[in-house]
Amino acid sequence: MLWLILLGATVIMIAGFNGGKSGRFATVISPAGVIRVGLAEDQTFTVDGREGKVVIEIRDGSAAIVESPCPRGLCKQQGYISRVGQSVVCLPEGIKLEISDSAETYDAVVH
Repeated sequence: MLWLILLGATVIMIAGFNGGKSGRFATVISPAGVIRVGLAEDQTFTVDGREGKVVIEIRDGSAAIVESPCPRGLCKQQGYISRVGQSVVCLPEGIKLEISDSAETYDAVVH
């Protein structure tokens, strides 16, 4: 019986401490809709903002807005985010980038 408890604890530890990348997403809310992209693979993608294209980069389990046509570029200065609940907002473009986990869902998105 003890070996079964130890086996279960080991499985839980391996599943729970895998670097934190599995089960986390970059959720992008834009005027065009909602996009969820896993943080496990590095990639770059573009979303349509109010005035132009916004480029979002996923790298090493983190996400950032790396290009935006907004006038001040404050969203780019925020850098990479990686923890659930962190967010970067580009108000001129109407873009919100946030880190969410697999359990989080949206009932509605209002523009």
